[in-house]
Amino acid sequence: MAAMSRNLPPTLAGVLASGWGIAEMHGANKLRNGDPKGLDWMIWSQLGLMITVFFYAGWMMTHFDATEFLNAVPALALENLENQFAEAGLSTVDMPRYFASMSTVVYSLVALLTFIFQGMMARFYHRSRPAVETVIFGPGRR
Repeated sequence: MAAMSRNLPPTLAGVLASGWGIAEMHGANKLRNGDPKGLDWMIWSQLGLMITVFFYAGWMMTHFDATEFLNAVPALALENLENQFAEAGLSTVDMPRYFASMSTVVYSLVALLTFIFQGMMARFYHRSRPAVETVIFGPGRR
């Protein structure tokens, strides 16, 4: 969708994320073939994906256009949103501001969860290096 609308940063983030996934698969294949350097590929793929998501989340937090977003919402959904705002005692004039704030919260959460998950995966791969080398080279050899 981003590529079709010529929105470069999300398109680039998607391509890079796919590339990091391919790098991780390449590392797994190297490990299957007995090459311990495959772990390096797997670790760097996690760190690269983390950096990619950080840049994407930062871009989305600083470039989210709530008015454009609301203009793209179908009429029935927008009417429901306006009714929800009215029931909550909020002005519909403030809708773009609320959506911009929500976007910041969501993308901050995405960045935080990415840091935790990808960071833990990279740590797991790094810490499993001695076991992997023992399996590949045999006990006591590296």
